[in-house]
Amino acid sequence: MSDPDPKLVSDAMEAFVDEDYDEARKLYTTLIEQSPEHVAAHVHRSAVNLKLDRFEDALSDAMKALSLDHENPKAYLRKGMALYELERYDPARAAFTIGQTLDPKHAAFKTWIARCEERILEERLADAKQREGPDATIKDATRAPRYKHQWYQSGSHVTIEIMAKGASLQQRFSPVPRFQHFIASPFN
Repeated sequence: MSDPDPKLVSDAMEAFVDEDYDEARKLYTTLIEQSPEHVAAHVHRSAVNLKLDRFEDALSDAMKALSLDHENPKAYLRKGMALYELERYDPARAAFTIGQTLDPKHAAFKTWIARCEERILEERLADAKQREGPDATIKDATRAPRYKHQWYQSGSHVTIEIMAKGASLQQRFSPVPRFQHFIASPFN
């Protein structure tokens, strides 16, 4: 196994940071051709492919990275993201869960697991509704939801997460009028 060319690694990362994803993909491909067992190159090209909406390619790169290093949390993150975009939510959740066990401090895993669980629930409710008719989720809709929130603030934005346990899909996605005035950014 040959070591990757440091200049090529730097150029590829610079192209990615500059959002020149086509160039970054070319550079990571060259890097992989020169050093096929360089795990980080596969993980990074997977990220580039996600940005280019090449989800099958992103999944393939993540799987190759995992075949080289089955304990790489970023490879599990990329695999999960590709599977999520391919609407394969159960395997995506499994990938995120494994990644989270390898790197429990990485907050993205928790976020992506929650997204997967939400989509899985939506699919199951849609299936149940289709099988049983429009009244299939009446019991869920009449139960009062419980809410929990958390927020993060950086120099440029504030992220607020509101989680609803026991809420129907309609309750979760309907606008809450009293919070609408917070949508305008104070940084404009």
